[in-house]
Amino acid sequence: MKGDEVSITRREMLPSAPDEIKTPMTTIRFPKAKTLQILTLLISIGVVQTSPMPHEPHNLTWVITNTATGTVINSTSHLAPIGTWFPDLVFDLCALADGTWDPLGLVWGCQHPAQHSELRRTPFYVCPGEGRSPQQTATCGGPESYFCAYWGCESTGSISWTPPIKDDLIKVQRSPGSESQGWGYGLQPKLDANDLGGPCSSNCNPITVQFTPKGKESVGWEKGKTWGLRLYVSGYDYGVMFTIQLSARQGMPLGPNPALPPVGLTVTQSQITVPISQELRPRSGPWDLLKATYLVLNNSKPELTSKCWLCLDAQPPYYEGIAVPGNYTTSTDNKDCRWQYPGKGRLTLELIQGKGLCFGTIPHTHRHLCNSIQEAPDRDAYIIPPINTWWACTTGLTSCIHTQALNLTNGFCVLVQLAPRILRYSDEMGTRLSPFPAARAKRATVAEILGASAFDFQDENYKVLSSAIDADLMELGKSLSKSKTSLTSLREATLRNQREQDFQSLQQDGLCKPLEKRCCTFVDNLKHAKELLAKVRKRLEDRKREMEQGQPVWITVIATLSGFLGLVILIVICKLYVVNPLMDSSRTRSPPSDTY
Repeated sequence: MKGDEVSITRREMLPSAPDEIKTPMTTIRFPKAKTLQILTLLISIGVVQTSPMPHEPHNLTWVITNTATGTVINSTSHLAPIGTWFPDLVFDLCALADGTWDPLGLVWGCQHPAQHSELRRTPFYVCPGEGRSPQQTATCGGPESYFCAYWGCESTGSISWTPPIKDDLIKVQRSPGSESQGWGYGLQPKLDANDLGGPCSSNCNPITVQFTPKGKESVGWEKGKTWGLRLYVSGYDYGVMFTIQLSARQGMPLGPNPALPPVGLTVTQSQITVPISQELRPRSGPWDLLKATYLVLNNSKPELTSKCWLCLDAQPPYYEGIAVPGNYTTSTDNKDCRWQYPGKGRLTLELIQGKGLCFGTIPHTHRHLCNSIQEAPDRDAYIIPPINTWWACTTGLTSCIHTQALNLTNGFCVLVQLAPRILRYSDEMGTRLSPFPAARAKRATVAEILGASAFDFQDENYKVLSSAIDADLMELGKSLSKSKTSLTSLREATLRNQREQDFQSLQQDGLCKPLEKRCCTFVDNLKHAKELLAKVRKRLEDRKREMEQGQPVWITVIATLSGFLGLVILIVICKLYVVNPLMDSSRTRSPPSDTY
Protein backbone atom coordinates (compact mmCIF):
# COMPACT_ATOMS: atom_id res chain seq x y z
CA MET A 1 0.00 0.00 0.00
CA LYS A 2 1.26 3.48 -0.80
CA GLY A 3 1.34 6.28 1.70
CA ASP A 4 -1.54 8.31 0.27
CA GLU A 5 -3.98 5.41 0.17
CA VAL A 6 -6.69 5.39 2.83
CA SER A 7 -8.50 2.12 2.13
CA ILE A 8 -8.91 -0.27 5.05
CA THR A 9 -6.60 -3.30 5.12
CA ARG A 10 -5.78 -5.68 7.94
CA ARG A 11 -2.20 -5.50 9.36
CA GLU A 12 -0.10 -8.44 10.47
CA MET A 13 -0.02 -9.00 14.21
CA LEU A 14 2.91 -9.69 16.50
CA PRO A 15 2.61 -12.78 18.70
CA SER A 16 3.44 -10.96 21.94
CA ALA A 17 1.73 -8.03 23.62
CA PRO A 18 2.51 -5.88 26.66
CA ASP A 19 0.24 -5.41 29.63
CA GLU A 20 -3.03 -3.57 29.30
CA ILE A 21 -2.78 0.20 29.67
CA LYS A 22 -5.09 1.77 32.24
CA THR A 23 -6.84 5.08 31.71
CA PRO A 24 -6.46 7.70 34.49
CA MET A 25 -9.29 9.69 36.02
CA THR A 26 -9.12 13.01 37.88
CA THR A 27 -11.75 14.94 39.84
CA ILE A 28 -11.66 18.74 39.96
CA ARG A 29 -13.75 21.00 42.17
CA PHE A 30 -14.14 24.75 41.92
CA PRO A 31 -15.31 27.21 44.59
CA LYS A 32 -19.01 28.06 44.63
CA ALA A 33 -19.66 30.34 47.59
CA LYS A 34 -20.31 34.06 47.26
CA THR A 35 -17.60 35.10 49.68
CA LEU A 36 -14.01 34.36 48.75
CA GLN A 37 -13.95 30.66 49.41
CA ILE A 38 -10.32 29.88 49.43
CA LEU A 39 -11.73 28.59 52.56
CA THR A 40 -11.72 26.97 55.96
CA LEU A 41 -9.25 24.19 55.35
CA LEU A 42 -9.44 23.03 51.78
CA ILE A 43 -7.47 19.85 52.26
CA SER A 44 -8.17 17.94 49.05
CA ILE A 45 -9.52 18.49 45.54
CA GLY A 46 -10.39 14.89 44.78
CA VAL A 47 -11.87 11.96 46.62
CA VAL A 48 -8.83 9.72 46.28
CA GLN A 49 -5.86 11.92 47.05
CA THR A 50 -4.95 15.44 48.02
CA SER A 51 -3.96 17.92 45.37
CA PRO A 52 -0.71 19.86 45.64
CA MET A 53 -0.60 23.65 45.58
CA PRO A 54 -0.58 24.59 41.85
CA HIS A 55 1.80 27.55 42.28
CA GLU A 56 4.44 25.65 44.24
CA PRO A 57 7.41 24.28 42.26
CA HIS A 58 7.99 20.54 42.16
CA ASN A 59 10.73 18.35 40.81
CA LEU A 60 9.06 17.37 37.53
CA THR A 61 10.51 14.47 35.55
CA TRP A 62 9.22 13.32 32.17
CA VAL A 63 10.17 9.70 31.46
CA ILE A 64 9.88 7.69 28.23
CA THR A 65 10.09 3.91 28.60
CA ASN A 66 9.84 0.87 26.39
CA THR A 67 6.38 -0.37 27.40
CA ALA A 68 7.23 -4.06 27.04
CA THR A 69 10.57 -4.06 28.86
CA GLY A 70 10.29 -1.00 31.13
CA THR A 71 13.67 0.28 29.91
CA VAL A 72 14.02 4.05 30.41
CA ILE A 73 15.18 5.72 27.20
CA ASN A 74 14.66 9.35 28.24
CA SER A 75 14.46 11.18 31.57
CA THR A 76 14.19 14.97 31.58
CA SER A 77 13.81 16.97 34.83
CA HIS A 78 13.10 20.55 35.81
CA LEU A 79 11.82 22.52 38.83
CA ALA A 80 8.41 24.04 38.00
CA PRO A 81 4.75 24.01 39.09
CA ILE A 82 2.75 21.02 37.96
CA GLY A 83 1.05 21.55 34.61
CA THR A 84 3.35 24.35 33.41
CA TRP A 85 6.34 22.51 31.90
CA PHE A 86 6.08 20.44 28.72
CA PRO A 87 9.54 20.17 27.14
CA ASP A 88 10.49 18.48 23.88
CA LEU A 89 11.58 14.92 24.66
CA VAL A 90 14.29 13.29 22.52
CA PHE A 91 15.21 9.60 22.35
CA ASP A 92 17.09 7.33 19.98
CA LEU A 93 14.97 4.96 17.92
CA CYS A 94 17.44 2.10 18.35
CA ALA A 95 17.46 2.65 22.12
CA LEU A 96 13.68 2.25 22.06
CA ALA A 97 13.85 -0.87 19.88
CA ASP A 98 16.48 -2.30 22.24
CA GLY A 99 17.96 -4.74 19.68
CA THR A 100 14.66 -6.20 18.45
CA TRP A 101 14.96 -4.79 14.91
CA ASP A 102 17.89 -6.78 13.61
CA PRO A 103 16.57 -9.69 11.56
CA LEU A 104 19.08 -11.14 9.11
CA GLY A 105 18.99 -9.92 5.54
CA LEU A 106 17.65 -6.39 6.18
CA VAL A 107 19.65 -3.35 5.17
CA TRP A 108 18.19 -1.24 8.02
CA GLY A 109 18.63 -2.01 11.70
CA CYS A 110 20.57 -1.14 14.83
CA GLN A 111 23.63 -3.43 14.79
CA HIS A 112 25.96 -1.90 12.20
CA PRO A 113 26.77 1.71 11.23
CA ALA A 114 25.43 1.19 7.71
CA GLN A 115 22.14 -0.15 9.12
CA HIS A 116 21.86 2.88 11.39
CA SER A 117 22.20 5.15 8.39
CA GLU A 118 19.64 3.21 6.39
CA LEU A 119 17.21 3.31 9.32
CA ARG A 120 17.31 7.10 9.08
CA ARG A 121 15.73 6.80 5.66
CA THR A 122 12.92 4.57 6.89
CA PRO A 123 9.56 6.29 7.53
CA PHE A 124 7.57 5.45 10.65
CA TYR A 125 4.06 6.17 11.89
CA VAL A 126 2.61 6.38 15.41
CA CYS A 127 -0.80 5.27 16.69
CA PRO A 128 -2.29 6.37 20.05
CA GLY A 129 -3.37 3.95 22.73
CA GLU A 130 -5.05 6.70 24.80
CA GLY A 131 -8.10 8.87 24.21
CA ARG A 132 -9.58 6.73 21.46
CA SER A 133 -13.28 6.50 20.70
CA PRO A 134 -14.98 3.10 21.09
CA GLN A 135 -15.01 2.76 17.30
CA GLN A 136 -11.29 3.53 17.06
CA THR A 137 -10.55 1.08 19.85
CA ALA A 138 -12.45 -1.69 18.07
CA THR A 139 -10.87 -0.89 14.70
CA CYS A 140 -7.28 -0.12 15.64
CA GLY A 141 -6.74 -2.99 18.04
CA GLY A 142 -4.59 -3.14 21.12
CA PRO A 143 -0.96 -3.72 22.08
CA GLU A 144 -0.73 -6.83 19.91
CA SER A 145 -0.88 -4.60 16.80
CA TYR A 146 0.71 -1.52 18.38
CA PHE A 147 -2.75 0.15 18.16
CA CYS A 148 -2.25 0.22 14.34
CA ALA A 149 -4.29 -2.77 13.16
CA TYR A 150 -5.72 -0.86 10.16
CA TRP A 151 -4.81 2.15 8.07
CA GLY A 152 -6.51 5.22 9.44
CA CYS A 153 -5.32 4.69 13.02
CA GLU A 154 -2.10 6.71 12.74
CA SER A 155 -1.92 10.20 14.29
CA THR A 156 1.66 11.33 13.71
CA GLY A 157 5.06 10.20 12.50
CA SER A 158 7.72 10.73 9.85
CA ILE A 159 5.53 9.99 6.82
CA SER A 160 4.62 11.58 3.52
CA TRP A 161 0.83 11.54 4.01
CA THR A 162 -1.39 13.45 6.41
CA PRO A 163 -2.30 11.33 9.45
CA PRO A 164 -6.08 10.74 9.73
CA ILE A 165 -6.22 11.32 13.52
CA LYS A 166 -5.80 15.05 14.16
CA ASP A 167 -6.24 15.54 17.90
CA ASP A 168 -3.52 13.41 19.49
CA LEU A 169 -1.68 14.48 22.65
CA ILE A 170 1.80 14.41 21.10
CA LYS A 171 3.58 14.96 17.82
CA VAL A 172 6.44 12.56 16.99
CA GLN A 173 9.01 13.32 14.29
CA ARG A 174 12.66 12.84 13.53
CA SER A 175 14.83 15.42 15.23
CA PRO A 176 16.05 18.37 13.13
CA GLY A 177 19.08 17.37 11.06
CA SER A 178 18.19 13.68 10.98
CA GLU A 179 14.92 13.73 9.06
CA SER A 180 14.15 11.19 6.39
CA GLN A 181 12.49 12.56 3.31
CA GLY A 182 9.28 10.67 4.00
CA TRP A 183 9.91 8.11 1.31
CA GLY A 184 7.26 5.45 1.13
CA TYR A 185 7.71 1.75 0.52
CA GLY A 186 9.66 1.09 -2.67
CA LEU A 187 10.87 4.69 -2.99
CA GLN A 188 13.99 4.56 -0.77
CA PRO A 189 17.11 5.91 -2.54
CA LYS A 190 20.34 3.96 -2.64
CA LEU A 191 22.66 4.05 0.33
CA ASP A 192 25.09 6.94 0.06
CA ALA A 193 27.76 7.37 2.73
CA ASN A 194 27.57 11.15 2.36
CA ASP A 195 23.78 11.34 2.56
CA LEU A 196 22.21 11.94 5.99
CA GLY A 197 25.59 11.69 7.66
CA GLY A 198 26.56 8.31 6.24
CA PRO A 199 27.33 5.33 8.47
CA CYS A 200 26.79 6.00 12.17
CA SER A 201 27.66 4.03 15.30
CA SER A 202 25.42 5.45 18.09
CA ASN A 203 22.52 7.85 18.69
CA CYS A 204 21.99 7.92 14.96
CA ASN A 205 18.18 8.06 14.89
CA PRO A 206 17.05 10.80 17.30
CA ILE A 207 13.28 11.17 17.59
CA THR A 208 11.60 14.27 19.07
CA VAL A 209 8.31 14.15 20.98
CA GLN A 210 6.39 17.43 21.28
CA PHE A 211 3.27 17.99 23.38
CA THR A 212 0.28 19.38 21.51
CA PRO A 213 -2.07 21.97 23.09
CA LYS A 214 -4.47 19.13 23.87
CA GLY A 215 -1.64 17.17 25.47
CA LYS A 216 -0.74 20.10 27.71
CA GLU A 217 -4.33 20.26 28.93
CA SER A 218 -4.64 16.52 29.42
CA VAL A 219 -4.63 14.99 32.90
CA GLY A 220 -3.34 11.65 34.09
CA TRP A 221 0.25 11.90 32.88
CA GLU A 222 1.32 10.63 36.31
CA LYS A 223 -0.17 7.23 35.43
CA GLY A 224 1.41 7.16 31.99
CA LYS A 225 0.09 7.18 28.41
CA THR A 226 1.12 4.72 25.69
CA TRP A 227 1.60 4.80 21.91
CA GLY A 228 2.63 2.30 19.25
CA LEU A 229 5.31 3.06 16.63
CA ARG A 230 5.68 1.05 13.41
CA LEU A 231 8.19 1.24 10.56
CA TYR A 232 6.76 1.72 7.07
CA VAL A 233 8.73 -0.94 5.20
CA SER A 234 8.24 -3.75 2.70
CA GLY A 235 6.37 -6.72 4.14
CA TYR A 236 5.74 -6.75 7.87
CA ASP A 237 5.80 -3.35 9.59
CA TYR A 238 7.94 -3.93 12.66
CA GLY A 239 6.84 -2.01 15.72
CA VAL A 240 7.51 -1.08 19.32
CA MET A 241 5.51 0.57 22.09
CA PHE A 242 6.55 3.45 24.31
CA THR A 243 5.01 5.07 27.40
CA ILE A 244 5.34 8.69 28.53
CA GLN A 245 4.93 9.36 32.25
CA LEU A 246 5.32 12.35 34.58
CA SER A 247 6.77 12.16 38.09
CA ALA A 248 6.25 15.11 40.48
CA ARG A 249 7.95 15.44 43.87
CA GLN A 250 8.18 18.22 46.43
CA GLY A 251 11.18 20.18 45.29
CA MET A 252 11.84 23.31 47.35
CA PRO A 253 13.70 23.79 50.62
CA LEU A 254 11.08 24.97 53.07
CA GLY A 255 11.08 27.51 55.86
CA PRO A 256 9.42 30.65 57.23
CA ASN A 257 10.68 34.21 57.18
CA PRO A 258 13.90 34.76 59.18
CA ALA A 259 13.11 34.50 62.87
CA LEU A 260 13.02 37.68 64.96
CA PRO A 261 14.35 37.96 68.53
CA PRO A 262 11.86 36.92 71.24
CA VAL A 263 9.66 39.77 72.44
CA GLY A 264 7.47 39.96 75.53
CA LEU A 265 6.93 37.68 78.48
CA THR A 266 9.44 34.89 79.13
CA VAL A 267 7.71 31.81 80.47
CA THR A 268 9.38 29.12 82.60
CA GLN A 269 8.51 25.63 81.47
CA SER A 270 6.38 23.61 83.86
CA GLN A 271 7.72 20.33 85.20
CA ILE A 272 4.42 18.66 84.36
CA THR A 273 4.65 16.45 81.28
CA VAL A 274 1.73 15.45 79.14
CA PRO A 275 1.91 12.17 77.18
CA ILE A 276 1.34 12.90 73.49
CA SER A 277 1.90 11.17 70.20
CA GLN A 278 5.01 11.64 68.12
CA GLU A 279 3.03 13.28 65.32
CA LEU A 280 1.20 15.84 67.46
CA ARG A 281 3.59 17.51 69.86
CA PRO A 282 2.47 20.72 71.61
CA ARG A 283 4.26 23.80 70.35
CA SER A 284 4.83 27.34 71.53
CA GLY A 285 3.12 28.65 68.39
CA PRO A 286 -0.28 29.55 69.94
CA TRP A 287 1.35 31.35 72.88
CA ASP A 288 3.61 33.26 70.48
CA LEU A 289 0.54 34.24 68.44
CA LEU A 290 -1.24 35.55 71.55
CA LYS A 291 1.78 37.59 72.63
CA ALA A 292 2.42 39.02 69.15
CA THR A 293 -1.26 39.86 68.62
CA TYR A 294 -1.30 41.67 71.94
CA LEU A 295 1.69 43.78 70.83
CA VAL A 296 -0.13 44.87 67.65
CA LEU A 297 -3.38 45.53 69.55
CA ASN A 298 -1.61 47.45 72.32
CA ASN A 299 0.29 49.58 69.79
CA SER A 300 -2.85 50.47 67.81
CA LYS A 301 -5.50 50.74 70.52
CA PRO A 302 -3.89 50.63 73.98
CA GLU A 303 -7.19 51.51 75.64
CA LEU A 304 -8.43 48.04 74.73
CA THR A 305 -5.54 46.15 76.30
CA SER A 306 -5.50 47.44 79.88
CA LYS A 307 -7.74 44.58 80.99
CA CYS A 308 -9.02 42.06 78.48
CA TRP A 309 -9.03 38.41 77.55
CA LEU A 310 -7.65 37.03 74.28
CA CYS A 311 -8.87 33.60 73.20
CA LEU A 312 -7.65 31.14 70.55
CA ASP A 313 -10.13 28.65 69.11
CA ALA A 314 -9.35 24.96 68.63
CA GLN A 315 -11.84 24.83 65.76
CA PRO A 316 -10.82 26.05 62.28
CA PRO A 317 -10.58 28.55 60.71
CA TYR A 318 -7.46 29.77 62.48
CA TYR A 319 -6.75 32.83 60.33
CA GLU A 320 -8.52 35.73 58.66
CA GLY A 321 -7.35 37.71 55.66
CA ILE A 322 -7.23 41.49 55.31
CA ALA A 323 -7.08 42.53 51.65
CA VAL A 324 -4.45 45.23 51.10
CA PRO A 325 -2.98 47.16 48.17
CA GLY A 326 0.72 46.78 47.52
CA ASN A 327 3.55 46.58 45.03
CA TYR A 328 4.67 43.22 43.71
CA THR A 329 7.80 42.00 41.95
CA THR A 330 8.34 39.26 39.36
CA SER A 331 11.10 36.71 39.04
CA THR A 332 11.86 33.65 36.96
CA ASP A 333 13.76 32.06 39.86
CA ASN A 334 11.56 30.11 42.27
CA LYS A 335 14.19 30.57 45.00
CA ASP A 336 13.05 34.18 45.34
CA CYS A 337 9.79 32.91 46.85
CA ARG A 338 9.48 32.01 50.52
CA TRP A 339 7.84 28.61 50.14
CA GLN A 340 6.24 27.95 53.45
CA TYR A 341 5.13 24.50 54.44
CA PRO A 342 5.66 20.93 53.21
CA GLY A 343 3.17 18.31 52.17
CA LYS A 344 0.13 18.25 49.93
CA GLY A 345 -2.31 19.87 52.32
CA ARG A 346 -3.56 23.35 51.47
CA LEU A 347 -4.18 26.01 54.10
CA THR A 348 -6.92 28.42 53.12
CA LEU A 349 -8.97 31.30 54.51
CA GLU A 350 -12.63 31.53 55.45
CA LEU A 351 -13.02 35.29 55.67
CA ILE A 352 -11.42 38.21 53.82
CA GLN A 353 -12.27 41.82 54.54
CA GLY A 354 -11.17 45.07 52.93
CA LYS A 355 -10.01 45.81 49.37
CA GLY A 356 -6.68 44.89 47.86
CA LEU A 357 -4.62 44.04 44.80
CA CYS A 358 -6.07 41.24 42.67
CA PHE A 359 -4.71 39.01 39.90
CA GLY A 360 -6.54 36.71 37.51
CA THR A 361 -10.10 36.34 36.31
CA ILE A 362 -12.23 38.01 39.00
CA PRO A 363 -15.94 37.05 38.99
CA HIS A 364 -18.42 39.86 39.61
CA THR A 365 -19.37 38.34 42.95
CA HIS A 366 -15.84 38.98 44.26
CA ARG A 367 -14.88 42.30 42.70
CA HIS A 368 -15.70 44.05 45.97
CA LEU A 369 -12.43 42.61 47.30
CA CYS A 370 -10.33 44.41 44.69
CA ASN A 371 -9.22 48.02 44.46
CA SER A 372 -6.92 47.12 41.55
CA ILE A 373 -7.05 44.21 39.10
CA GLN A 374 -3.85 43.20 37.31
CA GLU A 375 -3.37 40.76 34.46
CA ALA A 376 -0.72 38.09 34.91
CA PRO A 377 2.29 38.49 32.58
CA ASP A 378 2.35 36.19 29.58
CA ARG A 379 5.88 35.02 30.30
CA ASP A 380 6.72 32.19 32.66
CA ALA A 381 7.36 33.97 35.98
CA TYR A 382 6.58 34.11 39.70
CA ILE A 383 4.67 37.07 41.15
CA ILE A 384 6.14 37.86 44.57
CA PRO A 385 4.10 39.84 47.15
CA PRO A 386 5.55 42.41 49.57
CA ILE A 387 7.13 41.04 52.73
CA ASN A 388 4.70 39.91 55.45
CA THR A 389 1.87 39.43 52.93
CA TRP A 390 0.36 36.44 51.14
CA TRP A 391 -1.69 35.62 48.07
CA ALA A 392 -5.12 34.24 48.93
CA CYS A 393 -6.08 32.32 45.79
CA THR A 394 -9.03 30.18 44.80
CA THR A 395 -6.64 27.23 45.03
CA GLY A 396 -5.33 28.07 48.50
CA LEU A 397 -2.92 30.27 50.41
CA THR A 398 0.45 30.77 48.70
CA SER A 399 3.49 33.00 49.01
CA CYS A 400 4.01 33.23 45.22
CA ILE A 401 1.82 33.17 42.13
CA HIS A 402 3.05 31.31 39.07
CA THR A 403 1.66 33.00 35.95
CA GLN A 404 1.04 29.82 33.95
CA ALA A 405 -0.46 28.02 36.95
CA LEU A 406 -2.86 30.93 37.51
CA ASN A 407 -3.96 30.83 33.87
CA LEU A 408 -4.37 27.05 33.96
CA THR A 409 -6.61 27.12 37.02
CA ASN A 410 -8.64 30.03 35.61
CA GLY A 411 -8.74 31.36 39.16
CA PHE A 412 -7.76 34.56 40.92
CA CYS A 413 -5.72 35.77 43.87
CA VAL A 414 -6.01 38.64 46.36
CA LEU A 415 -3.09 40.22 48.23
CA VAL A 416 -3.75 39.81 51.97
CA GLN A 417 -2.19 40.21 55.35
CA LEU A 418 -2.91 37.40 57.75
CA ALA A 419 -4.33 37.88 61.22
CA PRO A 420 -4.81 34.98 63.62
CA ARG A 421 -8.45 34.46 64.52
CA ILE A 422 -8.21 35.61 68.14
CA LEU A 423 -11.33 36.63 70.07
CA ARG A 424 -11.27 39.53 72.53
CA TYR A 425 -13.43 39.60 75.66
CA SER A 426 -13.75 42.42 78.16
CA ASP A 427 -12.42 42.03 81.72
CA GLU A 428 -16.01 41.90 83.02
CA MET A 429 -16.68 38.88 80.87
CA GLY A 430 -13.31 37.31 81.56
CA THR A 431 -13.65 37.30 85.34
CA ARG A 432 -16.85 35.28 84.93
CA LEU A 433 -15.21 32.64 82.74
CA SER A 434 -16.57 29.24 83.63
CA PRO A 435 -17.55 26.01 81.93
CA PHE A 436 -21.25 26.73 82.54
CA PRO A 437 -23.57 27.85 79.70
CA ALA A 438 -24.46 31.04 81.58
CA ALA A 439 -21.12 32.58 80.60
CA ARG A 440 -22.10 34.33 77.36
CA ALA A 441 -21.06 37.72 76.03
CA LYS A 442 -20.45 39.66 72.86
CA ARG A 443 -17.11 39.01 71.26
CA ALA A 444 -15.03 40.39 68.39
CA THR A 445 -11.92 39.21 66.59
CA VAL A 446 -8.79 41.32 66.75
CA ALA A 447 -8.89 41.72 62.95
CA GLU A 448 -12.42 43.14 63.15
CA ILE A 449 -11.39 45.56 65.91
CA LEU A 450 -8.27 46.86 64.19
CA GLY A 451 -9.08 46.65 60.49
CA ALA A 452 -6.50 46.87 57.72
CA SER A 453 -5.08 50.23 58.81
CA ALA A 454 -3.55 48.81 61.99
CA PHE A 455 -1.41 46.23 60.19
CA ASP A 456 1.52 48.27 58.94
CA PHE A 457 4.09 46.41 56.81
CA GLN A 458 6.97 48.27 58.46
CA ASP A 459 5.69 48.12 62.03
CA GLU A 460 8.07 46.12 64.21
CA ASN A 461 5.19 44.63 66.19
CA TYR A 462 3.54 43.34 63.04
CA LYS A 463 6.86 41.86 61.94
CA VAL A 464 6.89 39.90 65.19
CA LEU A 465 3.32 38.75 64.53
CA SER A 466 4.17 37.85 60.92
CA SER A 467 7.10 35.75 62.08
CA ALA A 468 4.85 33.90 64.55
CA ILE A 469 2.26 33.36 61.81
CA ASP A 470 4.87 31.92 59.43
CA ALA A 471 6.10 29.50 62.08
CA ASP A 472 2.55 28.42 62.94
CA LEU A 473 1.60 27.91 59.28
CA MET A 474 4.65 25.76 58.73
CA GLU A 475 3.72 23.56 61.70
CA LEU A 476 0.12 23.26 60.52
CA GLY A 477 1.38 22.27 57.08
CA LYS A 478 3.59 19.61 58.62
CA SER A 479 0.59 18.25 60.53
CA LEU A 480 -1.31 17.93 57.26
CA SER A 481 1.59 16.21 55.51
CA LYS A 482 1.77 13.61 58.31
CA SER A 483 -1.91 12.77 58.05
CA LYS A 484 -2.41 9.27 56.66
CA THR A 485 -5.83 10.08 55.21
CA SER A 486 -6.97 12.27 52.36
CA LEU A 487 -10.54 12.84 53.55
CA THR A 488 -11.16 16.50 54.34
CA SER A 489 -13.05 15.87 57.57
CA LEU A 490 -10.36 13.60 58.99
CA ARG A 491 -7.54 15.94 58.00
CA GLU A 492 -9.37 18.84 59.67
CA ALA A 493 -9.59 16.62 62.74
CA THR A 494 -5.80 16.29 62.55
CA LEU A 495 -5.45 20.06 62.82
CA ARG A 496 -7.96 20.23 65.67
CA ASN A 497 -6.02 17.55 67.53
CA GLN A 498 -2.82 19.52 67.02
CA ARG A 499 -4.41 22.68 68.40
CA GLU A 500 -5.92 20.82 71.36
CA GLN A 501 -2.51 19.37 72.19
CA ASP A 502 -1.06 22.89 72.05
CA PHE A 503 -3.80 24.18 74.36
CA GLN A 504 -3.30 21.30 76.78
CA SER A 505 0.36 22.22 77.10
CA LEU A 506 -0.48 25.89 77.73
CA GLN A 507 -3.07 24.93 80.33
CA GLN A 508 -0.58 22.72 82.15
CA ASP A 509 1.84 25.66 82.21
CA GLY A 510 -0.87 27.91 83.65
CA LEU A 511 -0.85 30.21 80.62
CA CYS A 512 -4.44 29.84 79.45
CA LYS A 513 -7.87 28.90 80.72
CA PRO A 514 -10.14 26.56 78.73
CA LEU A 515 -13.53 27.94 77.72
CA GLU A 516 -15.70 26.01 75.26
CA LYS A 517 -12.68 24.59 73.40
CA ARG A 518 -10.92 27.95 73.46
CA CYS A 519 -7.64 28.82 75.10
CA CYS A 520 -8.09 32.19 76.88
CA THR A 521 -5.42 34.37 78.49
CA PHE A 522 -5.86 37.51 80.59
CA VAL A 523 -3.50 40.14 79.17
CA ASP A 524 -3.16 43.09 81.55
CA ASN A 525 -0.03 44.20 79.73
CA LEU A 526 1.06 40.54 79.94
CA LYS A 527 2.70 41.23 83.30
CA HIS A 528 0.61 39.23 85.71
CA ALA A 529 -0.97 36.58 83.54
CA LYS A 530 -0.12 33.65 85.78
CA GLU A 531 -1.20 35.43 88.95
CA LEU A 532 -4.53 36.52 87.49
CA LEU A 533 -5.19 33.10 86.01
CA ALA A 534 -4.56 31.59 89.43
CA LYS A 535 -7.14 33.97 90.88
CA VAL A 536 -9.67 32.99 88.24
CA ARG A 537 -8.96 29.33 88.88
CA LYS A 538 -9.45 29.85 92.62
CA ARG A 539 -12.69 31.74 91.94
CA LEU A 540 -14.00 28.83 89.88
CA GLU A 541 -13.06 26.33 92.58
CA ASP A 542 -14.71 28.49 95.26
CA ARG A 543 -17.85 28.78 93.16
CA LYS A 544 -17.98 25.03 92.73
CA ARG A 545 -17.65 24.50 96.49
CA GLU A 546 -20.33 27.10 97.15
CA MET A 547 -22.71 25.30 94.83
CA GLU A 548 -21.94 22.02 96.55
CA GLN A 549 -22.14 23.46 100.09
CA GLY A 550 -24.80 26.10 99.55
CA GLN A 551 -27.76 23.84 100.42
CA PRO A 552 -30.39 25.26 102.92
CA VAL A 553 -29.99 24.20 106.61
CA TRP A 554 -33.39 22.50 106.82
CA ILE A 555 -32.33 20.15 104.01
CA THR A 556 -29.32 19.08 106.06
CA VAL A 557 -31.51 18.59 109.20
CA ILE A 558 -34.04 16.53 107.31
CA ALA A 559 -31.25 14.40 105.85
CA THR A 560 -29.86 13.75 109.35
CA LEU A 561 -33.31 13.00 110.91
CA SER A 562 -34.30 10.77 108.05
CA GLY A 563 -31.32 8.56 108.75
CA PHE A 564 -32.19 8.32 112.49
CA LEU A 565 -35.88 7.66 111.82
CA GLY A 566 -34.99 4.98 109.33
CA LEU A 567 -32.92 3.18 111.97
CA VAL A 568 -35.79 3.37 114.54
CA ILE A 569 -38.29 2.03 112.05
CA LEU A 570 -35.96 -0.84 111.19
CA ILE A 571 -35.61 -1.77 114.88
CA VAL A 572 -39.41 -1.69 115.41
CA ILE A 573 -40.00 -3.88 112.37
CA CYS A 574 -37.43 -6.42 113.55
CA LYS A 575 -39.02 -6.51 117.05
CA LEU A 576 -42.58 -6.95 115.76
CA TYR A 577 -41.96 -9.47 113.04
CA VAL A 578 -38.88 -11.36 114.17
CA VAL A 579 -38.18 -11.13 117.90
CA ASN A 580 -41.80 -11.30 119.25
CA PRO A 581 -42.83 -14.37 117.18
CA LEU A 582 -39.76 -16.25 118.39
CA MET A 583 -40.54 -15.45 122.04
CA ASP A 584 -44.22 -16.48 121.69
CA SER A 585 -43.18 -19.76 120.12
CA SER A 586 -40.88 -20.62 123.03
CA ARG A 587 -43.61 -19.97 125.66
CA THR A 588 -46.30 -22.12 124.05
CA ARG A 589 -44.04 -25.10 123.43
CA SER A 590 -44.89 -27.87 126.16
CA PRO A 591 -42.42 -30.51 127.51
CA PRO A 592 -42.75 -34.05 126.07
CA SER A 593 -44.85 -36.62 128.15
CA ASP A 594 -43.67 -40.16 129.22
CA THR A 595 -45.64 -43.14 127.92
CA TYR A 596 -45.33 -46.66 129.34
